[in-house]
Amino acid sequence: MPILAVALLKIPQARIAGMLAPAESGAASRFVGASGRPYTFGFADDCAILSLEEPFGGDLASMGHLVRAALGDLLDEHDDERGVLVFPDMVKPKETRYDAIIVEVGELGEWAPNVADAVPDLDGMLGYAQQVMGAMGPDFADVAKSVMKNADVQGMVSGLNPEKLVGQDGGLDFGALMQAAQSMLAGNPELGEMIGRAMSNQGEEE
Repeated sequence: MPILAVALLKIPQARIAGMLAPAESGAASRFVGASGRPYTFGFADDCAILSLEEPFGGDLASMGHLVRAALGDLLDEHDDERGVLVFPDMVKPKETRYDAIIVEVGELGEWAPNVADAVPDLDGMLGYAQQVMGAMGPDFADVAKSVMKNADVQGMVSGLNPEKLVGQDGGLDFGALMQAAQSMLAGNPELGEMIGRAMSNQGEEE
């Protein structure tokens, strides 16, 4: 089971509960975010911890877009010029104040940018996709590097509209990306064979 990321927000429970609708009747920790999907929050004295439901250690810019997708304009109230602290969900802070939690989390956390909108830039989205492929095994890591250098892929990327690749959670919509990739692979059988070999090798290792 992957280690998921959570984000520390300098926004109190009262503001989140006042600005976001509850996801379920009587639920004190589940709210419908700006993206329209439900999110889980934990609360401390003067701050909140948002579950991003994405693996920790991914592209930080993409993490920033996920936070913006969850909170929308409410994120503007997060007053910290360093950005948004993201850390593994396995870390359970004992401190209850924003600044003290940052000290407690320490080097286990990373600072994601406080981005202005929920739509990631295309380079960041594809970089995150490459990281995901690399995590699937060494064969996929090699394929990811080759794919991103392929002229046909670069041509496909230059013609993509980032907004059409964003899912409901504000992250990369792999389904939409796969549709674009399938169109490209139809005209590039060598690239398709490369990916097929990687999948076959990965299956043999398992």
